[in-house]
Amino acid sequence: MDDTNLTLEEFYELCSNELHFLVEEYGFQEIRAETIEGKYINPYKLIFIRDDLRIALEGINWGQHAMLSIADNNNRIMGTGSLHPNGIVFPKKSKKFKSRATSQTDDIKRHSRELREYGKDLLNGDFSIFDEAVRQQEARRAEREAKHRELKLRTIQDAVVACQEKRWQTVVELLEPYEADLPKDTLKRLSFARKVQQSTGIRKFFYSFFGSR
Repeated sequence: MDDTNLTLEEFYELCSNELHFLVEEYGFQEIRAETIEGKYINPYKLIFIRDDLRIALEGINWGQHAMLSIADNNNRIMGTGSLHPNGIVFPKKSKKFKSRATSQTDDIKRHSRELREYGKDLLNGDFSIFDEAVRQQEARRAEREAKHRELKLRTIQDAVVACQEKRWQTVVELLEPYEADLPKDTLKRLSFARKVQQSTGIRKFFYSFFGSR
């Protein structure tokens, strides 16, 4: 089987085999996404439902990977990485294929293994893991936001220096990615740099056009 191009039936068969323990041991019902009415749902998706939990295994990235999500009745969602006793763990990159760490089949089997090994308490009704998962998610989001603020501040400082040195192209390149979140005085610098660029471009055009005659 070419696991980078699983057919729909191959995908369902593999997911069903890997996660059938949810049905046999924990009382879940298996549902194909294609049988659910309503808005569009990725057909490469197998769902396992119980009164208190919803587990979905879904093919992503055009058949290259798969992700598993676990949701409770409060719409709290996490992946199997959050079940790991040492916190979220990401799969190691393959040395042979640097551009793709794992295949879709690898992902499906890994999710199944992690859910079976680390998800016993959750599957038996202990939902305290959701509280910890949410805490980790909030901590990661706060860390990303802090890094973003720090990078934006350094970029603004670099843009001020570039503005003083009349490097207008550099000012535009530095500030444009943050335009929607810039303070008013910095937006004025960006606007001025663009105007200078535009007028410089017009002058160069006229010089090149009329100077060649």
